[in-house]
Amino acid sequence: MNKIAIVAGATGLVGSELVKLLLQDDDYQQVKIIGRKSIGIDHAKIEELLVDFDQLDNYQDFFVGATEAFCCLGTTTKKMGKEGLTKVDFTYCHAFAQLAAKANVAQFLIISSIGASADSRYHYSRVKARIEDAVKKLPFKSIHILRPSLLVGDRNEVRILEDLGRVFSAAFNSFIPAKYKSIKVKTVAVFMQKIAKKQLPGQFTYESNHIRKIAVSKFDYEKFSEYTEYKDL
Repeated sequence: MNKIAIVAGATGLVGSELVKLLLQDDDYQQVKIIGRKSIGIDHAKIEELLVDFDQLDNYQDFFVGATEAFCCLGTTTKKMGKEGLTKVDFTYCHAFAQLAAKANVAQFLIISSIGASADSRYHYSRVKARIEDAVKKLPFKSIHILRPSLLVGDRNEVRILEDLGRVFSAAFNSFIPAKYKSIKVKTVAVFMQKIAKKQLPGQFTYESNHIRKIAVSKFDYEKFSEYTEYKDL
């Protein structure tokens, strides 16, 4: 296959792992990276464009020809404040999705979060619910929404609460329901690569237990409904 991926958030935990996988995948002839700063990888498949996300509409041409778009953008309230988080996790993600839809990209995959809900007491979870709803209204043939729990990976920044969460999760992992167990960033990236290649029509939402099961097993797509109790069609 001559697939072309476009990735936003490629310098983040999941995004960086995803790009590595796509570069090794013979089905992908090109990996387009759109971001604020360079990922620092020199590879024949990569086409990289540095952008101002506040002016994303200026870069519509970069989306032409892409077969799927992967949105791995995200920040935290602690780092950016409530307004900053809304700008990155909703405004920028929505703009990326809209440009992909205008370019007739067939599939859109986005990382949301466990607990995403419009009724949540937490601003972060409400913003995630907003972007999920907005993406579902766009005319993609396939939409895959991931709701991972606590991500386990190597960060370049210190997030004390997340570090404590990982320690807690490791200590009590056997007592935590599958949906809430921490998940490795590479597992999430493998899932995104794997599910995109199946070109499944419809709208799907996955919790961590579904992401993990599909990523690490020889998944039987004839029994897809077993793994998608959150499927939206």
